[in-house]
Amino acid sequence: MAKIKYINLINDFWAADAVRHFDPVATRIYFETLARLNANRWEPVAIPKRHWLATVYSQSKYIYKVLAQLQDAGLLRVVTQRGKATWYS
Repeated sequence: MAKIKYINLINDFWAADAVRHFDPVATRIYFETLARLNANRWEPVAIPKRHWLATVYSQSKYIYKVLAQLQDAGLLRVVTQRGKATWYS
């Protein structure tokens, strides 16, 4: 992956948020995912749905809606495999 500047990704989020007004669940998911990607040297990471259920105290259906919003905004790439973990990059 090309060299990524952490601050640019943060600024991209806030620019998208100014238009889309993400809720606290989306904000938490984005920044935790960003921190995990940074810790993994920007290689894709798997985060199980059960982690989000426990962390953001939201229903599964809503978590998928939030992930779709972040992906539609071009902030995350989300690949969900049936019966397996969801990968983020």
